[in-house]
Amino acid sequence: PPRSGITGTFQVRTLLSSGIPIDQDLEVEGVTIMPGNFTGACPPFCLPPEVKPSSLLSGSKVNMSIAFYASNPLPHDGQIEIRLHLNSVIVEPVRVFVGSVLDEQRENVEQVGPVLDGKLIVFLHENTVRVRRDGTGRRIEAGQMVSLTIEGIQNQNAEGSTGPAYLWTKQSDGVVIDESVIPGHILVPVEFTDFILSKDDLTAGKMSTLSISLSTSGPIKPGSQLSVDFSKESLVSSAFQPLVASSLVLDDASSDWTLSIQDGVRLVLLYQGAGPIAGGIQTKISVSNVTNPAVASSVVYRMTLLAPSSVDPTIVFRSFQYEVGGLWDVTMTPVSLKAGHTGIFTVSFMLLNPLPIDGIIEIELPHTFAFSDIVTASVAADSWMDGTLGVTRTSERSVSLQRAALGSVVPSGAYLVILLYNVRNQEFSGVSPQMTVTTRTFDDILIDTGTSSPIVLSVASLGTTSVLFDTSVAASVEKATVQFKTGSPIPHDGQLLVQFPAGTQIINPPVYMSFMGLPVRVTVHRGTPSADDVRLYSAVQVASPYFSFNATHAQAPLPVQPGLVRGPSVLLSRLGGASIPADSNIVFAMPGVKVRPWAGFSGTFQVMTMLRTFELIDEDRHVNGVTIQPATFKDVAIEVSSLVSGINVHVSINMTLTSSLSPVSEIHVTFPAGYRTIEYAKVLSHQGLVGFLEPIGVVPAIGGSTVLKFRHTTSGVTPEGTKLFLVLTDIENRLFSSRSQYFQLDTFRADGVTHIERSDGIVVPPASDMSAAPGFGIVVESDLVMIFDSHDPSQAVGIVTLEEGTGSVTHGVSALDRYGDVVYFIAGGLLLALELSSPTLVTVPLKTGAQNMLGFVSMEWDVTRERLVGLALVDGEMAMCTVDTVSGNVTRIADLPACGTCECSPSQGVSALDTARGVYYIASQMTVLAIDSSTGALVSQTSVVQGEE
Repeated sequence: PPRSGITGTFQVRTLLSSGIPIDQDLEVEGVTIMPGNFTGACPPFCLPPEVKPSSLLSGSKVNMSIAFYASNPLPHDGQIEIRLHLNSVIVEPVRVFVGSVLDEQRENVEQVGPVLDGKLIVFLHENTVRVRRDGTGRRIEAGQMVSLTIEGIQNQNAEGSTGPAYLWTKQSDGVVIDESVIPGHILVPVEFTDFILSKDDLTAGKMSTLSISLSTSGPIKPGSQLSVDFSKESLVSSAFQPLVASSLVLDDASSDWTLSIQDGVRLVLLYQGAGPIAGGIQTKISVSNVTNPAVASSVVYRMTLLAPSSVDPTIVFRSFQYEVGGLWDVTMTPVSLKAGHTGIFTVSFMLLNPLPIDGIIEIELPHTFAFSDIVTASVAADSWMDGTLGVTRTSERSVSLQRAALGSVVPSGAYLVILLYNVRNQEFSGVSPQMTVTTRTFDDILIDTGTSSPIVLSVASLGTTSVLFDTSVAASVEKATVQFKTGSPIPHDGQLLVQFPAGTQIINPPVYMSFMGLPVRVTVHRGTPSADDVRLYSAVQVASPYFSFNATHAQAPLPVQPGLVRGPSVLLSRLGGASIPADSNIVFAMPGVKVRPWAGFSGTFQVMTMLRTFELIDEDRHVNGVTIQPATFKDVAIEVSSLVSGINVHVSINMTLTSSLSPVSEIHVTFPAGYRTIEYAKVLSHQGLVGFLEPIGVVPAIGGSTVLKFRHTTSGVTPEGTKLFLVLTDIENRLFSSRSQYFQLDTFRADGVTHIERSDGIVVPPASDMSAAPGFGIVVESDLVMIFDSHDPSQAVGIVTLEEGTGSVTHGVSALDRYGDVVYFIAGGLLLALELSSPTLVTVPLKTGAQNMLGFVSMEWDVTRERLVGLALVDGEMAMCTVDTVSGNVTRIADLPACGTCECSPSQGVSALDTARGVYYIASQMTVLAIDSSTGALVSQTSVVQGEE
């Protein structure tokens, strides 16, 4: 029968074929029917029944899943009874629903899902749950799957085996149909569902706050212990200090926990709250004043959670990568703050963590600094570190300093000062990068590190800087040659800036040009205003250059403002090639530079080398200027309407400007000595000058010249290339003169001092009518010296009067110094010098040293030797002599041989001098003699008598 228990009695009979009983026993005792075991109805076997919690975590609240195959039919009013695992606890109102998480593995094609239907009624007794069907459902046949889920159950608190569960199906009267003992499960301890271990500061050696944030799969009961194992710290740092409970502080929010230390390496937190902390609840604990290990290394920490009744803790591992400790007050101090300087470099810092006796100090200079080939270091006298240092250069800018293990451990907080030698500063001005200092153990474990603050380096000076023009002539277009010596290298993409003084222009600058054999890009900020702009001459103040500078950088250039007087700036940008080394002599020429259009001091230049980002490398902001020379007029010509002495003439002046004439300017005309009434001169014409031209006065000049000044006033600039034609009238022609007339023209700015242009030594050409060419004669009549025009003897003028006692003038004996404008003649024992341009007469006594000086027969002016030479009767002899016109000394060169007759004696006043050959010619009635003017030797003698052999 489909139920357990004792059956009713059996009846046993033997019968004849006719059905008549032979023997019988109608009270045969019944048999005991054992319950089914949920496995016999599924060929060849069924999956065994299961009672399984939804979690195997000890102490966890779970759903209990029950599934089985009926070995015998379960009536529609039958019962299912489950005795849970021994220490399972019913913690909430129990709810039973059909189906479980076990269904999926038990479904087949004949049955999908459980067959339990109808209403279920739940009864509880201790840890037994009885589910009774209410009779509304169907009968469950043998072999069909039944499953259900019970909510409100909690696993036992201890990990380990749960023990078995029991399952029965029964009839409504409690008779067992099927039964089974179901094996239990192994529960595991409560697990961390979330665990975060953190520190607010991971710097080696610093104090930090340890924060723990966790949640568990099950409840954390009072008495549970949470521990953090610090023992691994001792493996990475010899300076490990054991934990001390008195120095650690739990935060106020962790008041349900108490803190203790085990073995100096384990931090133990004991939970002493009033009730358990439910699983899934986030718990946070903070412990402050935890000292980090003294080296920068990775440390693993072991965390355990142990329930009060458990011996098997929940374990997690977390690690921290500690950062290098921060050295304090790291500073770098070069011996000089000039860019590019090489010298002692002082490094100082304060330790956060101790430095072992064999520790290492690594110094990495800013990447713009560098060591020289030989690097040395020493410990400064005021350093707290003793011992010596071994030096190993590890890169161009890095050095490793190994303590020699002869000193002592340098404690935390010690101040160290180290001197590095032969360190070259960065080679440009501005803010430097940072220096890095690192301390390590001998086995290369990081201890501390720190970076210095940047320092500001000032720009170094260029050496022997100059800017020169080819000629330095005003308004000329020429090359500017720039020369200097670099203090620091110019990188391959560096820049060179040249700022010119105001008034300079750059004409048609190239886009590219050669610089030290390599191409550079040329950027020109033009000079303003241009030379033909009135604002160039009217400005009260010169504007600052386009580029200005702070201590380290060139600022962005100012915009072009045509109204401001500002010199041009030329920026050369290198386009590659090698770096130009320090101490290089740089020479290059900038073409197309137009010099300022007036003379005088040019103003100073500025020359800078820079990085492409405009950090200054070297500079010279006060390069000596040049002295600009006045320009020279072109096509200059001066004509005088007449060369007749003493009459009123027109003076015509032609010239072409090579430099612009300022709106208000002065034109100076310098007349040679002798011209009169210049102060009354009038301007008859001034072609090319569109403004108002007026005389403003005359002033005397050196050598008797006279300067006639004019002021020209107009609203604009008279540009270069303008042809000027001036006609001056009411000027009285000068006295007679043997010299050419040399005029001079000058233009000045409004102040009459600042020179613009000039033309020296302008010769007045002879008159076109050669009959009117200058010629004059001199005659001495009584005591009056007169001069007359050779073309018109009626124009005779008395110019000087001989002093009383001068004596008679020797007839026909005279000499003319055409360049000195002096006529010499003899009166008794005196040399008379008549200066024609004054005119004045200078008397010089002759000094011969002879007993008897009868006078000169003839004399000439030796222009080559600038002396008088002639024949004189000295002590009864005819001698060749020279005369010093200043002292009057007569020097006897040689005597001439006597001829013995009057016919061969030299004629008085008849002579000539070939200055080029040095031959003095004299004549008598019969012969012409040629005499060497230097030695007095007879060169030749030629007869002038007709018919004589």
